[in-house]
Amino acid sequence: MGPPGAIPRPDSFGPRHATRFRPGIERRARANVGILAKKRQKLESLEVVVRGERAAEPPTVWVKLEIVYKLRGQLDEKAVRDAIELSENKYCSVAATLRKTAPIAFHYEINPADGG
Repeated sequence: MGPPGAIPRPDSFGPRHATRFRPGIERRARANVGILAKKRQKLESLEVVVRGERAAEPPTVWVKLEIVYKLRGQLDEKAVRDAIELSENKYCSVAATLRKTAPIAFHYEINPADGG
């Protein structure tokens, strides 16, 4: 799957589906950054970790997904939670598509800014 915190490469999910999945994850991360900036949050870094389970038999659709947002900066927890919920429910067509076959769990971790 790759190192912790890395957005998965297409080959870590299988070539067909993942090629469409990864750009969606990256757009979602950018949407979160934009939403947090509008809320005047001081985001230093954002990593997205995706874990998933596929069906054992064809068609090997996703049957379970977990997406963890790892944020660093001076951030209000409610602002982070609201930004993630907004991006997941309004801006992410990938999540809307995947929810048809797989429950998706979203989590976040907020780490303090590097300076203190």
